[in-house]
Amino acid sequence: MTQAERQKEWENRIAQYRDSGKSVKEWCVANNVKADRLWYWLRKYKTNKDAPLVQPNQWMPVELSEHSPFYRQYQQLGLYGCAG
Repeated sequence: MTQAERQKEWENRIAQYRDSGKSVKEWCVANNVKADRLWYWLRKYKTNKDAPLVQPNQWMPVELSEHSPFYRQYQQLGLYGCAG
């Protein structure tokens, strides 16, 4: 099982747990899940229950001024777009 598949599985389990209205102990017994695993994923997922556990990587633009110690190195490499 890939990491993304495991995270999707736990997203589904967390949704089922929250919808059940049961305590962690009751839900875990009924679903054959160890309570410490559910607590782990609840902590991992607690920041926003609607947000996926995996956030896609994003590129962040970086601008270098002529005063940056890396500016000359990037110019020599042919990387353009440095602020100047």
